[in-house]
Amino acid sequence: MPESPPDIDAASGNQASSAADLAPTSSRRWRSGSLLRRLRRLAAITAFGLTVGAAVFWFVAPILASLSASMQMVAWVPEWSLVVAIAVPGLVAIACWDSRRGRIGGLLLVVALLIGPVFGASSREFRWFASPHRGGFRLVFLNAQDPSRAESEALWRQIEPLQADLLVFANSGFIAPQWRSSPGPTSTYASIKWLSPFMAAAREGSISLRTMSRRNQIRAVAVGFEIASDSAGGPRQHHLAAIDLPSDWELDRGVIMSQLVETIAGYTDDDRPVAFDLIVGDFNSTPRAPSRGTLEPRFQDAFELVGAGWGATWPRRIPMLRIDAVFARAEGGLRVSSVRTFDPEQGGHRGLIVDLAEAQPSISN
Repeated sequence: MPESPPDIDAASGNQASSAADLAPTSSRRWRSGSLLRRLRRLAAITAFGLTVGAAVFWFVAPILASLSASMQMVAWVPEWSLVVAIAVPGLVAIACWDSRRGRIGGLLLVVALLIGPVFGASSREFRWFASPHRGGFRLVFLNAQDPSRAESEALWRQIEPLQADLLVFANSGFIAPQWRSSPGPTSTYASIKWLSPFMAAAREGSISLRTMSRRNQIRAVAVGFEIASDSAGGPRQHHLAAIDLPSDWELDRGVIMSQLVETIAGYTDDDRPVAFDLIVGDFNSTPRAPSRGTLEPRFQDAFELVGAGWGATWPRRIPMLRIDAVFARAEGGLRVSSVRTFDPEQGGHRGLIVDLAEAQPSISN
């Protein structure tokens, strides 16, 4: 007898149909996973690109700033902000990368790119590893930005606890007239001299205040002061140049600094050249600006040598830029022990506390 046709099992047919239905679902999942992987990799590559771009900008900013006056402001970007611009997208890129090997390689790249900016920021902007040291003589500088009589009186309450031996103010406004009539300052400082827009006050001994320059918006005065010596020779005379350079961004900073250097080098007192031990003031430029290098190697940025803490001085409430600075003569008669900032609680600038000591003469055989 002929064999009867096999029965069709409905359950088997249903199983085959269910298996067929699973195929499109698996394909959709594969496509979804592949798209997510591609998006993560794209985000990682983009973030790595931003990291590398910020590192390249850190390297070329001083070079670009030296090309022309229109490019000089790129050197104003603080290094601490470039550390953030390198680290944050770098961490995002590492988190988005889809392989362990890629994440390790990305981490090594980010660390390598951070070495220069971190070292620069920790030496020029934030010396977190240093602590202030009191010297035998304390100088306090502040760009006071022309305070009123009431503000001048309030400023004394911030200055008095600093126990400064020498005060130098730029744009002093009504500080001198107010302090000369107040019992506190006059009993603390033996001499208060005012030569607009600068003021100087000395706790002991005599001081001199003479104009050096008012040309080309470069305002500078020479301050002569005395420091008591341990030897029997009596107090020694020293000089500092207090400056206030213009804030106009369109002016060529290189030209301004060159004119300042010429002014300092050519200054004479009674036809005798004066060797300045310090230059202090508002430079209206940042440490990486090529114009700052005009003072080197004869003068050195004291904050980079012995600074302590956060060095930014402007704006006062949230300081981000170190535009106020003190430079010391490399082989001068004074040695800077420490430099740090303080908040006068008014005006637009933070001030500088500079501790000094007389340099010991070298002994040669």
